[in-house]
Order: sequence, then structure tokens, then C-alpha cells
Amino acid sequence: MSLSQLIGLISPPNTPEFQGDVQDENAVAASLGTPLPDDYLAFGHAFGSGRFCNEFIRVFNPFSPEYIDLVNGRLSALRSSAERGELDRYPVFPTTDGLLPWGDDENGNILGWLTRGSPDQWVVAIREQGNGVEVWEMSFSEFLCKAFQNQIDVAIWDEPFQPEELNFEPS
Repeated sequence: MSLSQLIGLISPPNTPEFQGDVQDENAVAASLGTPLPDDYLAFGHAFGSGRFCNEFIRVFNPFSPEYIDLVNGRLSALRSSAERGELDRYPVFPTTDGLLPWGDDENGNILGWLTRGSPDQWVVAIREQGNGVEVWEMSFSEFLCKAFQNQIDVAIWDEPFQPEELNFEPS
């Protein structure tokens, strides 16, 4: 699955906030110390900043001025969870194979990747508040497509997504 399938499911805004360009991609990679997956960067170009499903899910826009602060805030929360022994066996980025956030939901769950291998090989990892980590062996865009179409059962989301909830609200 690809970003084009996500776009087929949920239309991006006509004029996305903070779309970014190649220079911005390079700046984000330099700030984080790693490049990001291509589908995630393409998401930022297509959707910009905003939230999915009646503002339930936020994907951090890598080109937003607040991106690094959002990621660092969630990394801090993950480190605190790790200190309490709540991350199972998973380290936190920038440690090799560490958890790196790409979003969150309104319940405080952290959506991210396990950063093993090259960025386009990273898989989705979800940090549920107080209950460890759930790993999905798929890309960012494939995860969102399958979750929004209720093709996978994501433990942190009790209710299936309804067709009328499949929207993106720019912010």
C-alpha cells in the first residue's frame, strides 16, 4: 500500500499547511540525525499539518515549524516510560532500532516507528498509555490505510472507524 491509496481513501486539503520541499527534507533529516521514510515525507507534502478522523489522530507534519518540538516531547515521554519498564524490550530513538514518534491520538497514545534498517524499512510501533508497545510489520501509509479501513485490529482503538469519520482537518 502506498500514500496514493491513502489519498484515494481520504482527500488531502487543496492548500496544505507547511508542505515542505527537498531543502526542508534535508533540514529535518539533519535535525533528527536520520532521514525519514519516503511515504511519510510524501504525506507531509500532500497533507501538511492536521488531524484525521474528526481530529482523533494527529500525524506530525515533518515540515511544520513545531515538528522537532513535538517529536522531542514524545521522545521524552517514551524515555520516562522506558525508565518505568513499560516499553517491553524496545529502546528509544536515537538508540539503534529505537522508537521514533510520527504522531499521536487524542487518548495520549504515541504512534511511531521502530527505526531498524533503512527508513523505508521501518515498521509501525504504537505506545499505548501504560500498556507497552504494539508493533505492526508495515509502513506508515499502509498502517493508516489498513487501520482506517478496519482491515487490522489496532488494540488502542476500541471502535472501528466509520466511513463518515474518514476525514482530514487541516490545522
